Amino acid sequence: MARLLLFAGAAVAALLSLAPASAQPTPLKIDASRSWKHDPTGTRLPVTLAGLTRTEVAEYTANGAEVAAQYRDTAGATWVTVFIYRNVSGNVPLWFDRARYLLRESGRYGKPEAGGITPVTPKGHANPSGLMESFAATGQFRSTGVAMFPVKDFYAKVRASSTALGREQLATLMAQVLAEFDGPKDRDSPAVTPIADCAAALPTREPAKLAKASEEDRMMAGLLGGILGQAAAKKEDKKDKGPPLAFCREPVASRIEYGIYRHVGADNRYMLATYDNGRAIFVGPDELGALVAQGKKPARFGVTFYSMDRTDTFPQFETLPTPAQAYELVNKGQPISSSGTWGKSSGQVSINTGQ
Repeated sequence: MARLLLFAGAAVAALLSLAPASAQPTPLKIDASRSWKHDPTGTRLPVTLAGLTRTEVAEYTANGAEVAAQYRDTAGATWVTVFIYRNVSGNVPLWFDRARYLLRESGRYGKPEAGGITPVTPKGHANPSGLMESFAATGQFRSTGVAMFPVKDFYAKVRASSTALGREQLATLMAQVLAEFDGPKDRDSPAVTPIADCAAALPTREPAKLAKASEEDRMMAGLLGGILGQAAAKKEDKKDKGPPLAFCREPVASRIEYGIYRHVGADNRYMLATYDNGRAIFVGPDELGALVAQGKKPARFGVTFYSMDRTDTFPQFETLPTPAQAYELVNKGQPISSSGTWGKSSGQVSINTGQ
């Protein structure tokens, strides 16, 4: 049952931002003369957008959990890609932060000069629920940029690059894309602001030790992980949701592979946002397991990976692991349970007892 979670390297393709190697895009067979509807959100991706022509719609994860539409001008000098993928972690400011980090650090655009982050109100939205920034690039490209905003229970990300347009011209083009974006009306998504550094860094600590676990412990952890996975798959009515959780950025150097974020005020848990594709690793106290154990077993710290269509639970640590430990465990280790959260696999839980 072991699965190796592989991720793309640091190179960024001209049209597509980084995505897991295990989810290479599959072009969809669609009518090139008609708009294409993304059924989960009701978003329509037209034949032309901001004067650019749609060249392809591709799917990264089955059943519409993650798609991308590419647009370009007739000269092949300007590209726009619209990504739509499930919201399984984080929020708009967090994933916008990751997208702009990879854009600046990938090396493809030289040393991009930022034009400043601006709030944006996409078509159909009542509030400035998105963020956008354009950059003056060096080398092959003159400009590049990114925008993020919510679309129902999904995120939309717009990436643009041009070898002909300057930064301000590209910013105008991206604003036009958002003005023409044909998604559902949204009166509920709140206004957002860029993410900020946490007030203080997590305390320095020694690497954690993996907790010793009996087969009974593994089985219980697997079952509880399945419960967490099903909770992630459950769709709740917006009116029943509380205010969105605020995140801050851990004030240490980020990496291409992941950025470190925390809920504001939390010092015993964190989230690793992997690359810029919505997938994340959550690390923190196993509160559900502690509740079941009723103090009869020592506290443990869990590691859970959320992808577009499943939730994987991994072996636990005795104390809060370092981000490098958590990332290595997910990237190279074997989950003890996996729970489908989307499509035909939704509701299916598999447990690896180590047998």
